[in-house]
Amino acid sequence: RIHRQLTDSARRFTKILERLGVRFLDPTGTPYDEGWLEVEVVGWDEADHDAAHPPPYVKETIRPIIHADGELLKAGQVICAE
Repeated sequence: RIHRQLTDSARRFTKILERLGVRFLDPTGTPYDEGWLEVEVVGWDEADHDAAHPPPYVKETIRPIIHADGELLKAGQVICAE
């Protein structure tokens, strides 16, 4: 019962954020470019041999990128692979 209530609350909260134009982006698995201002690299790791992209790429997202009405609100934090 508690799980259902929490899930319902999370869904309602997500709908409110969508109406306000807030978007969360998870860049995991995307290529990384040194000039990318929307992310802060907090660590580097070895690349996986079966990765979809050649290094460097975002291996793990610590904190997602947050946009509101198309503008950057908060840069994401990521761990990249090389």
